[in-house]
Amino acid sequence: MAKGYSQQFGFDFDETYAPVVRIEHVRILFSLAAFFNLPVIHLDSKNAFLHGTSDFAIYVTQPPGFENPTCPEAVLLLLKSLYGLKQASRIWYLTLYDAIINLGFESSNFDPSIFISQRWNLLLAVYVDDILVVGPQVKCNEFANQLSRQFQITNQGPMSSFLGINVECRNGMILLNQIGYINRMAQRFQLESFNSISMATPLDRLLPLQKADFNSKRANGTLYKELTESLNHLAIWTRPDTSFAVSKLSQFNQDLTVTHNNAA
Repeated sequence: MAKGYSQQFGFDFDETYAPVVRIEHVRILFSLAAFFNLPVIHLDSKNAFLHGTSDFAIYVTQPPGFENPTCPEAVLLLLKSLYGLKQASRIWYLTLYDAIINLGFESSNFDPSIFISQRWNLLLAVYVDDILVVGPQVKCNEFANQLSRQFQITNQGPMSSFLGINVECRNGMILLNQIGYINRMAQRFQLESFNSISMATPLDRLLPLQKADFNSKRANGTLYKELTESLNHLAIWTRPDTSFAVSKLSQFNQDLTVTHNNAA
């Protein structure tokens, strides 16, 4: 690990931005895979940030315990990227981008982390060191073998989980859920004892959500914001059916009452 916190902008780093695939586009890929009955293969790159070449002259101190006894005060010039550098994720993305483009893929105009190839008949989605491959099984395996010639690639087979999302293939469908995240959220906010309900719009109509007035009983604002933000993450990733309810609850983040808290 490099001590990236000591880096100075313009001196030993410049750009740090590295795109990752949008979760909305991941859901589209899963939809296409289900519609055309194609597998979704998960590739993982080992030691990803060590593959890129540094784009700045960066000097680091010798690692403790590995100092050169003849010149212990000497510093080392980094030729390759290293974990901890501010620009490490960007360097890795550019390195992987070049490798994928050289294999005959084109980057999408809508998402730079989506790659398409008619020659391979494959779709790729990249999230740092995780790569989703959608296409015929033979082509997926062939692409994985080609990419492993440049990086340490592990072919984990059919997708079962991605960024905390459980992926389940059943009867020609691909089902996504975040059961683990929901259970942790229920434990964090002490909601384990509450009964689950099935509603088209999960919002209690008997609890009118109105702007707080002078006589309203206020609730814990910090806890409420944490809860609505957690619910918003869930709505964006795998539960769009809760989007309206979460949006409605989030309107009262700045001034909430006990009624708003009970509705959440």
